Parts: sequence; C-alpha cells; structure tokens
Amino acid sequence: RSGPLAVEAAGANRFAVASEKNIRSDVSRITALSLAGVVAIFLLAFRSPRSLALAGLPVASGIVAAACASLLLFGHLDGITLGFGAALVGVVIDYPVLLLAHARLAGAAGIDAVLHRVRPGITLGALTTLASFAGLGLTTIPGLRQLAFFSVVGVGAALLVTLFVLPPFVEGRSAPAGRVRRFGELLERCLRAVSGSRGALAAASLTVLGLALAALPHLVFQDDLSKLWRTDP
Repeated sequence: RSGPLAVEAAGANRFAVASEKNIRSDVSRITALSLAGVVAIFLLAFRSPRSLALAGLPVASGIVAAACASLLLFGHLDGITLGFGAALVGVVIDYPVLLLAHARLAGAAGIDAVLHRVRPGITLGALTTLASFAGLGLTTIPGLRQLAFFSVVGVGAALLVTLFVLPPFVEGRSAPAGRVRRFGELLERCLRAVSGSRGALAAASLTVLGLALAALPHLVFQDDLSKLWRTDP
C-alpha cells in the first residue's frame, strides 16, 4: 500500500531496557543537581575546600565500611543496596557539618570544648537514625535486610569517624563570614524565644496532632507498586 511504512516493536526486553535508561538518567540528573547545590551552599558558608573535604570524609568512610561489611557477611552486594544504601548513609553529612560550624563559631575556644558541646547532639541523632534503619531489618525480605545492615554499618562508621578521626583536623581559627555569623545568631535568638514559650510550643504540637488525627480516616492503603509510576505509552 502507499504511504509511510511504520515499524513497531514489542517485547519485555525492550520495556526493560527503556526503563533502565530512564532510571539511570533520572538518578544521574538528580544526583548531579543535588550534589552541586550542597557543594555550593557549603562553600558559600565555609569558603574552604578543605572543610568540604573534611565534611565528606565520614560519608565516604561510612559507605566504604558498609560495603566491605556487607560483602563479608552476605558474600555479595546488590546494586540496589549500594545505590539506596549510599543515599541513606548520606544523611551523616549533618554530623561533620555540625562539628565544623560550631568550631567556626567558637573561634579560639578549642576543638575539645566544641566536641564536648556537640557530641551529645550528634550521638543522639545517630542513634535515632540507627534505630530507624535497623527497623528495616525486621522484614522477611532479604534485600531489605541487606539494605538495613548496610545503612546501620554506614551510619555507625560515620559517627565514629566524626567523633574520633575528624576533630584533630578541624580548625576553628578562621571566623565565618559576617552574614553566616549573623544568621547563626538569629537562629540562636529564635531558639531561645521558642524554648521560653512552652505554652505556645505545646499548642502548636497539639494542633499538628489534631490535624493528623483528622486526616487519618482519609488515608488509603495502596499495595500496588504499579501505582507509583506512570506507564510508558
């Protein structure tokens, strides 16, 4: 017949390849943009590539330690575990950032005094993160158990590196930029104001709880994973 010839192809393999291509593209783009944003904000605040390298040390150490421990225990490391686990372990960037920020704001107070001040907060944050990740290990799905183990080891290793390896290399002599110090002082004043208004804080908490309880009957349990994405035409 006359007219343009249209060639159509089908098959599960073609859908699998197309899905893999889309996922890789999305992950690469999101990772690049997120990393660029974090680095830009960090350098704007600290203006020190050395501090940026120090902040990345616990993250890298946690991922390497988790990967090695997972290989020793399970004998293999799934790509999904490595990808999602590395993202979960990435939350430990908060620990060195907190230490570096307090060291900058403390000036010549000394790293021992700074570490004494921030150690309880960092430890509490790590313990709550460890507890949440450990909860993943209670499932019967082997992949999630491996992910839980990876995340727990990674966060634990990052905590140890932050508290025991990082401090000797942290310098507090250089003062932060004026706007950074002013922003820190503003946050401190806000914190003091909130802590002094326990009644208002309790009222806000009860309001949020009430709204959550009111919305609870409208929640719909969805166990169909296909609903999480739009089907490619």
